This record gives sequence, C-alpha cells and structure tokens, in this order.
Amino acid sequence: MSGYIYCLTNSTIPGLVKIGKTSRQPELRAAKISGSTGVPTPFKIEWSRKVRDMDKAEADLHAALTEKRLSKRREFFRCTPTQALTAAKSLKSFAGAKSARPNSPALQNKRRRRYDRGLGFALSIVTTGILGSSVVFDLEPSTIATAIAATVLILTVIFQGAELKRKA
Repeated sequence: MSGYIYCLTNSTIPGLVKIGKTSRQPELRAAKISGSTGVPTPFKIEWSRKVRDMDKAEADLHAALTEKRLSKRREFFRCTPTQALTAAKSLKSFAGAKSARPNSPALQNKRRRRYDRGLGFALSIVTTGILGSSVVFDLEPSTIATAIAATVLILTVIFQGAELKRKA
C-alpha cells in the first residue's frame, strides 16, 4: 500500500529521530504523536517521502539503521535526519520516492495561515455583534493566547455592559 515514510525530531529528545510510516499526510501523523500527554514538545517533520509500498520501505529503512536503533519495539534511532535520509535514498524501496513536503518555512507558515482564517473571522463576527464595531483578529494557530485574550475581551465587555444596565 502506498503511503509516506517520515523522519521526526523532538527538541526534548536530542540525538534521536523517529522514523515511521503513515497512509495519511505526515503533518497529521506528527500532530497526532505530538498530542500525546507524554510528549513535552511537538515533533518536527525533518523529511518525508511518498513511497509505493510503505510497509516494505519502512522495514527496509529500519533494517538499514538497525545498528542505530534504540529498541526493537520503538521507532527511535540514534542518528541525524540527514543520515536517515541518506540511508533511505540508497534503498530500492525508496526508488522514485518523492518529497512529500518541502521544508520551506514560508510554505509552512502559509499552510498555518489557512487554518487560522476561520478562527479570526469567527472572532471578528462575534465582536462585531457584541460591540457593534469591527475588531479584526489576525491569529497564528500557535498563538492560542490571542484567542483567549479575545474571548476575555468579549466577556469583559458583556459583563461590564450588564453591570451598567443594572445600575441605571
């Protein structure tokens, strides 16, 4: 079955890479792994490749890196992402494999902004309805504090308005 082979790193686990497979987009897999309560910081995708047979490609790469493997039951290896990619490129199961995603920070930011628009738009509509004037929220997904601050602002205005009406 076709899918992706990915190489992840985590800043709280220096010197190790996680090499695995997924039939979905590597970003979704990395997000799922990063969502675990046992992981203090998110995993970063160093590289990923679309392959024809993900089971074979993963098994071949794990075998090629067997000397660097931390545990037979885990997909962690003591090597650099570059060393893992070099090993992958030498394998037949990776022949014709294409990069699943460029590592361009500009492209990553563009992808993040796409998810951000909905939340910013929703907050803008809510504040327009409550305040009677428009407030534009231009959010970054990693800045959840902005969304919380907007919610606090909205609630503050609501409760202050309620307090003023009771006194009058």
